[in-house]
Order: sequence, then structure tokens, then C-alpha cells
Amino acid sequence: MRSNPMLQVEREQFLNLTMKAAVGVVTVSLLGGLLASSTPILAMPAPPGHAPSTADGIDPAIADQDNGLALARAQGPFLAIMDKAAVVEGFGGAYFDGARPHLNVTDAFNEETLKLILAESPRGSEVLIHRVTWTEAELNAAARMIGDKFPPSRSTSFKIPRVSLDTPKNRLSVYVEGDASEARAMLEDVVSSSMIAIVPASNLPYMYEAGRTDDGPPFYAGNVLRNDTPDQAGGHALCSSSAGMKIGSTEYVMTAAHCDFGSGELIRVNNFYGTAPSPSIAGTYHAKAYYGPNSANNVDAMLLRRNSVPNLVTNTMWSGSPTSTSSLLYSTSAGSNYLGRAICSNGGFTGTVCSMSISDQIPYLYGEGNIRWNQLLFAERPNVTVAGFGDSGGPVYGYPEQGSYYEILGPIHAFTSNVQGGWQCPDGPPGRKCGDGVVWSSQSAAQSKLGATIAP
Repeated sequence: MRSNPMLQVEREQFLNLTMKAAVGVVTVSLLGGLLASSTPILAMPAPPGHAPSTADGIDPAIADQDNGLALARAQGPFLAIMDKAAVVEGFGGAYFDGARPHLNVTDAFNEETLKLILAESPRGSEVLIHRVTWTEAELNAAARMIGDKFPPSRSTSFKIPRVSLDTPKNRLSVYVEGDASEARAMLEDVVSSSMIAIVPASNLPYMYEAGRTDDGPPFYAGNVLRNDTPDQAGGHALCSSSAGMKIGSTEYVMTAAHCDFGSGELIRVNNFYGTAPSPSIAGTYHAKAYYGPNSANNVDAMLLRRNSVPNLVTNTMWSGSPTSTSSLLYSTSAGSNYLGRAICSNGGFTGTVCSMSISDQIPYLYGEGNIRWNQLLFAERPNVTVAGFGDSGGPVYGYPEQGSYYEILGPIHAFTSNVQGGWQCPDGPPGRKCGDGVVWSSQSAAQSKLGATIAP
């Protein structure tokens, strides 16, 4: 899975519906069957190489962040519409094709409710509506069922390391290693054949579960976190911090659960870019969403707490390169991970990388050690360093519709690369490996699992 193939336009039972709304005339295209444009309205630049030039004193990562603004601003007004549709019975998913919004609905979606939601569209805009068979909830339930029935430990002539949600085609992409014919036969005993498409797992890139200066509390999203207790190999786990969180009035720092900071171990911010004061204690282990090798409850996020220090977190994240002092404010609401949404990633070592959009929604995959991770997303920027070891736990975020508050979409889970083992990173300790894709956990799924909210 490098890039999702472009879909050919299919026009069936095409109907234009014009409605009067408070904002003016909203034109909605109703289609029976699926439609996607092969030409995005706005395409984000993805130049070759690692980053823009540092000429004229401009931080390349910040300049890169600005490159994605045009697409993000075009998409922004439709995010609230998608969010409202997502909670209505019959919702089949939503996605962007460049700047163009798409909404899938089944026959169960109330037409009057749909009209009310679409009436909030920007003046003169178009939302493409697709009448589909399966709701998004049904597809996710089918994916969970596949994961339950076909764990890696099951003795079959095939393995299913991953299932993705193909929203434009209203089905699941089931990635198979081994006998695809037997896999299809056995899968069709579990879920409807129209729900799935078999994809060779060889199409997937290699995936690996993946600094700022020493800030001290309050902690920012994008800090480097270091586990003081060495692992079995004698090294120290390095990850990144994501959003500050709260359970009640108690503050925490979020990171990735697979960083595996054990109970009672001190986690501290460390500096890999020059001389700094002694590292600061960031917190002790509190909780992580990990429940076994084949659990539908696994979400790759956990919380760290420092009991004795108030004001542990702030709603600020670093932006720019690892040595940059620029920062962004993030909102207290978790962002929506719609296919095609413009995003940035921000690992503690790699820094900010933008000009990407969500290209895959993954109900589950089996990672290292055959651990089943759920509710993941993917984006890439070919041939550009996007993330690497040590970035796990750092925030992936979406541009705001307006103002300066960005939306946290979730903590980094892994990086991907077409090169086995990844390539040598341009930043960080010697030997650190990176790739051109990033996988992250859904922020809303993590919050639900941990019972936490984003701290103001």
C-alpha cells in the first residue's frame, strides 16, 4: 500500500438537487453507486528530497507547514458537516478528494436530516453524496470480526496482517499473505463477500513502531521522552510526547503504549541537540491501552503522570525543525480522521512534516510481536523523511478551520518505508532510521479507551 489508486468516475442515476438554505443555494449531487474524481481540485505540493531549502533564514518545516494551508482551508468548512453526519444512523463514511467533500449514506439515513446538515455548507459549494450499501459502523464491525477469527496464531494457509477501510468503495481491503483463494473462501463464511476485496500483503510497505530541547514542565507536545530504566538490551526507550490530557482534574502526558514504559519508571525529557540542564522528570507510568496479542481493545496510547507537580501540561506543541523554537496551540477537541484530510506529523526527533493527507484508515493491523493494534490511520509523502524511531507518541494534527488552534488527530504509532529497515535519518542519534510514511492511532479512540480528555 504505497498510494491508493485513483478511482475511475462512475456516474449512475445521477441527480442534481438544489435547495434553498440560509447561506444561499446549496447544490448537492446525489448518486447511486460510487464516484470519485481522478483529478483533485487542489493538490498539495510534494517536492522530492527531504525538505525545502533553509535559504533566507526560513525554517523549512514551517515553510512546509504553510504549503498545506490552501487545501486545509478549502476542506475546513466541511469538517463540521461530516462530523454531524457521522453520528446519524445510516452514515457510510466521509472523505475528501483533494478539496472536494464526499459523504456516503445508506437508505437508513434520514433524507430530511441530510438536507438540514447540507444546508450548512458554504455558499455555492458542492457536497457529493453517495448512496451505499454498508454503514461505516458495519464495516468496522466486520473488520473486528475478521481480526477475531483470523489471528496470526490460527493454523491456516494464509495470514491477514491488516485490514483497511476503503471508504470511497464502501468496502474493506483485506491484506493477505499466502493462499488468497482459501482466504476468500473462509472470509466469506464470516462476512459478506461484497464487503471485502483481497489485496496481496506484498503491496504493503515495511512498517516499524517508531528532539526537542530540554523544556521541563509544563510539557509540550513533541518533547523527547526517555525511559530511565534500561531495556533487556541495555538501551533506553526513546519516544515523543503528544497532547496534554486530563482525567478529572489530574493532568497527564500522552504517548504511545508500545513505548512500554514500565510501572514506576521515571520518564524524562532529554536533549539531543546540544548542552542542556539535567533532564527533567516527566512522569511515572499511569495506564496504557494494551490487553493482549489479539485484542480488539488495543489502542496504541498511554498516559504518564507526575503526581507532585501542578501545571504538568500545556496546550502547545513545537513546530518546525528539531532545533526550532516556534510553537502552535492545539484545541481541546480531538480532530476527525477523514480520508483525504490535510495533516502534519510532529515527532520529537524528526520535527514537523506537512503537505500530506490521510490516505488509509485501518480498523486493525498486527504489529511487531503479533500485537493487534486498532483504529489506525496512515499518510505518506514519498521520498521525504516523515517519521522515524523515537517519534512514536508525537502528535499528528490537522489544520484549524480558522484561528490558531490546531486539532490533535492522534499519537504516532509507526513509520513506513519501501526500504527494508528504513533509511538513515537526517536528524537524531547516529543509526536512527526513518521512512516516508507515518501511522498513528485515532485520538478519539485513545481518549475513549483511557477515559481522558485533552487538557486546556
